[in-house]
Parts: sequence; C-alpha cells; structure tokens
Amino acid sequence: ALLGAVSGGKIIIDTDGLVDDARALTLALKKQESTSEILAITTVASTVGIEQVVANVNRVLRLLGKTDIPVFVGSNTGMLRAQKDKFPVDYGEDGLGDRPNAEPEAQK
Repeated sequence: ALLGAVSGGKIIIDTDGLVDDARALTLALKKQESTSEILAITTVASTVGIEQVVANVNRVLRLLGKTDIPVFVGSNTGMLRAQKDKFPVDYGEDGLGDRPNAEPEAQK
C-alpha cells in the first residue's frame, strides 16, 4: 500500500515489495513533483519474507537512482495472521516474478 499523495507534501510509503507495490513505487518515484518529498519507505513481509521485501525495494531504488531514500525494515509477520501462502505462479519466489536483477547490488 502507498500512503500519501504524490501531488505534494511529505510522503512515507509502506510496502510489501511485491510486483504490484514495486510498480506503484516506481510510478510514485517517477511522478514525484518538486513540491513533494518521499521521506522514507517502510516494509512489511507478505508472501515473501522481510529480507526479500527489503531487497526488492532496494532493487527498485537502485534502478531509479533513488538510493538516498531510507528503507526501514518492518515486521516479518502480520499482526493478525501469519505470512500468507506463496504465489509462485503470479509473483515468483522473489515476489518480483523471478526476473534477473539487471542491477545487482555492489559487492562489499
């Protein structure tokens, strides 16, 4: 889910890092107006674990050259229910359709 409006103001985006949210995040970052500021991105696990969610968000940020936006790691489990069943047919094992990472993270 995306919180806030891209038309102005300060924005915090909360995401599960799956395909639909990755697309919405991309749109929000590309359409960001000079009057709006994305302060941070918070994450929560969904059909993939929190480590994969954070990797997916960072992958989108790297591809768009927006690595200055902080990413905060949220819960690996839901408040009311456990992690949902995986949907490998729709989202792949990584939640992004198992597409090759064109911009892998730099080695440290």
